[in-house]
Amino acid sequence: MSENANQLVSDEMLMAHADGELSDHDTKALDARIARDPDLQARHAVFVATSEALRTALSPGPVPKRLIQAVQNSDIKSGKARTPPLKASFWPVALAATLVVGVGLGWAFQAAMKKGALTGLAEAERVTGTVQTGNSLDLADGARLRAIGTFETARGLCRLMLLAPSSTTKTRFVACRTNTDWQVAFSVSESSEDVFAPASAGSDELIDSFLDSINASPALSFEEERELLLEIKVK
Repeated sequence: MSENANQLVSDEMLMAHADGELSDHDTKALDARIARDPDLQARHAVFVATSEALRTALSPGPVPKRLIQAVQNSDIKSGKARTPPLKASFWPVALAATLVVGVGLGWAFQAAMKKGALTGLAEAERVTGTVQTGNSLDLADGARLRAIGTFETARGLCRLMLLAPSSTTKTRFVACRTNTDWQVAFSVSESSEDVFAPASAGSDELIDSFLDSINASPALSFEEERELLLEIKVK
């Protein structure tokens, strides 16, 4: 599908598709277009993640197992004590406080995909495959990049990363491997007194919903991750 054809699929159409509001005929037609176009797949995944996060706002549940596993792997590797997961009772309040992120995520995502739209994102994207889960890397602009987890997905190998460009801002992003490089597929930014403090429940939910939308596996073990990253490095 050409770029112009992609643009004809509006954000409203993608949101209606994610919410199941299209007719069967329109749903099948849009499914076919999404299947043919990686850019459209990326746009659609944002709305799927946002829709799922909004639907769970009033339905408390446990912290996503995939994120717990990724954080546990990261903390074991770094030797740091783990922070206990948020209790389920805190989820509705925390998520409600961050719903505005989800509602505006379609626009924020489009802006974030442009190189340099987020401080250090372009450089972080470039070195995504060089950092083992649990380790951090200081970037040239002073930002710090930390690897949280690695997943096998329908889009190929993807990694969850934490970028801390300042003392009060952090961006978690999912970057997926193409034939030649890593590309950011999804990102969520938030402010915090401590950039390495636990993320908000709403942020967790958005990321986990996105990972679900691309059929992500459980976080890979260190050995599995090391082997796959090495294969990419030697290609």
